[in-house]
Parts: sequence; C-alpha cells; structure tokens
Amino acid sequence: MKQKGIIILLLILSISAFSDNLTLEKAVEIGLENNIDMAKGKIELENTNLDVLKSKNQFFPTPSLSSSINKNGEEISQTKYENNISIRQSIYSGGSNVKSYEKSRVQNQIDLKSQEILKKDIIYKIRLEYLKALQNKSNLEIYEKAYEDLENQYKNDGLLYQEKLISKSEFLKLESSMLNAKANWVKGKQEYEVSLRKFKNTVGLENDKEIELVIPEIKELNEKKLEKKRNILEGNLNIEELELENELASLNSELAKSDFYPEIDLSLSTHSSGDSVGDSLNDWEWSLGINLSYDLYDWGTKKATLVQSENTEKIKKLNKKDEEITLKNNIDEKYYELENYNILLEAMQKSVESLEEVLKIDKIKYENRYISTTDFLKSKNQLTTEKIEFMNLKMNYYMTYYEYKNLIE
Repeated sequence: MKQKGIIILLLILSISAFSDNLTLEKAVEIGLENNIDMAKGKIELENTNLDVLKSKNQFFPTPSLSSSINKNGEEISQTKYENNISIRQSIYSGGSNVKSYEKSRVQNQIDLKSQEILKKDIIYKIRLEYLKALQNKSNLEIYEKAYEDLENQYKNDGLLYQEKLISKSEFLKLESSMLNAKANWVKGKQEYEVSLRKFKNTVGLENDKEIELVIPEIKELNEKKLEKKRNILEGNLNIEELELENELASLNSELAKSDFYPEIDLSLSTHSSGDSVGDSLNDWEWSLGINLSYDLYDWGTKKATLVQSENTEKIKKLNKKDEEITLKNNIDEKYYELENYNILLEAMQKSVESLEEVLKIDKIKYENRYISTTDFLKSKNQLTTEKIEFMNLKMNYYMTYYEYKNLIE
C-alpha cells in the first residue's frame, strides 16, 4: 500500500513537472511582457516625450559660436582670424511657439492614450484566444468521454454478439456510432491543438511548452444581474482619445492663424578679427538688433491652409459624435446579450441534467434489452450534443463578457 502511494506521488510530480496550470490573468501578464507591439509603442512614446522637450526649447535663446581662419593676398601670405558669438531670442511669433508646444504636449497625451488602448486590445485578444482554446479543450473532453463510453459498450456488446444474443444489425449500429464518436474525438483533438498553438503564438510561448488551461472565475458574472454603468462613456479610452484629437485639430487651426502675423526676433552678437589669434581675441565689436519678418503676399496659401485646418477640426468633432453613438449601441447590445446568456445557460444546464438522467435509465433499459440500440444511441448522442452546446454557450458567454468590458473601458 505504501509503495502504491509513492508511485502515485511520483506520477503527480512528473505530470506537474511537464505541465503548468496557466490561468487567464497569468496568460495576460505573459502576453503583455512578450508583445512586440507593446515594446514598439513604448519606444514611440519616448520619442513623443522628446518632441515635447524640443518644442519647449523654442522659448529659450539660441546661442551660437563661430571661428574662422582666412588666407588672402597675392601669395596667400596674409592670415586673418575671425570670431563671432551671437544670441537670438524670439520675441513674437503670432503665438506659433506657444501653440507648437501645446500641440506637442497634446500629441504626447494622444500617444499615451493610444498605448493604453493598444494594451487594452491586446488583453482582449489574449483572453479571446485563451477562451477559444479552452472551449476546444472542453469539447475534446466531452468527445473523448463519449467515445470511451461507446467503445466500452461496443466491447461488451461484442461478447453478446458472439453469443448470438444481439443481432448483427444492432451490433453494426453501435459500431457505426462508435466510429463516428472516434472521428469527432480526432477532429476535436485537431481543433484544440490548432487553437492552443495559436494562443501560444499570441502570448509568445514556445509551441512545445506544456500548459494546462483553467476555466476562469469571473466574480462579476456570479451575480444574478450584471451591473450596468450609468454613464457608459465615462472614462472610455477611445472617447478620451477622440477628445484629444479634437483638441489637437483646434490647435492646428490656431497655429494656421499665427501665420498671418509677423515674426520678431531679438539678436545680440559680438565680432572680433585680427592677424593673429591673440589680436582676434582683444578687439570685440558688439551689436544689438531687432529683426522683423513678414510675407506681404502668398497668393492665398495661408488662407487655404487655415480653411483646411478648420475643416479637419469639424470632421474630428463629427467623428467623435459618430463614435459615441456607435459605442453606446454596441455596449447596449452586448449588455443585453449577457442578460440573455444568463437565462439560456440556466435553461441549458437543466437540459443537460435532464438528459443525463434519461441516459442513465436508457442505459439500464438497453443492457436489459428493453429498448433498441437506436433508442440508446439517440439518448447518448443527444446528451453529447447538448453538452457541447452548453460548453460553447458558456465560453461564448465569457467571450461576450470580455468584449463588453473591452467596450466600456
């Protein structure tokens, strides 16, 4: 008895060594760590942070230094050294510097929001692939159980057939049903392997990595009625991104307006020259100036640019309104689907329980030859079909729930 216990323990340890339970949330964590798009998004976000820094630098003066050595004269015998130091500061630009900075800041917020949306969509995709693989795994287990039951029944009836206790036609019906069950099991195994491989690719796991999928525990779905948000668009990342895009479009219009104003710069410079390095550093000439630049006529280019920016701003506002309507409709649709699933799942669970009881009775009747093989197989196939439909309905329920969560977040 002690030796048997040791063998069982070793068997459990060997199984756990080659297979790991992978929960849905753990899969999400691994998938986010391995996702290439997330890694690229972080790099792109770093670039937009630098764009904000660069646009902020427009408010500071720009110093410059230049030195030169020139050879001249008939035989290039004369040498002249020149140095120049200057500082230029923008005084007025029609607001373009301020708007450019605000534009880079808003663009940075848009990219940050896009990164959050990307993360949300990746999480949804991982959950979807996980549930599809889990669905096929559950179906495979049902098909395998149905095949094993019919195979055992086939072996038992084979003995009766040899003893001429059942007819050949009845025995062939059972054999045909058993082979169909085997075909369903093989097909189910193939579908599970394909979906599992696809899931592993999504989260970045090696194909030879042994994992065990686990049915998720969703506490929110344990409630009799799923709570619905009052303001379903509040805190929605997609809407927030569109709001930022509207703000960016408005800044582009303001930036286009600044082109109608002159630009004024203040410059301070000093210059020195001499026939030697020492002489060129002794005598410095200072100058202070104000520079004004303005295009007197541009053939309507600025006006056209402004109108285009304002039109883009109008389109962005319409896009946001359209997205809000579509999003509200989709959220309502998924919420009502979830409510219907609650009712359907309860009804189908009762149906499965009922068919299980019927099969228990029919199996006893069949073994005692009170019903035909056809009636027994009909009862068996009904239960298998109902179990498959029940499991598919349950997995679709989970998928719809995560789709609903993806819409409202």
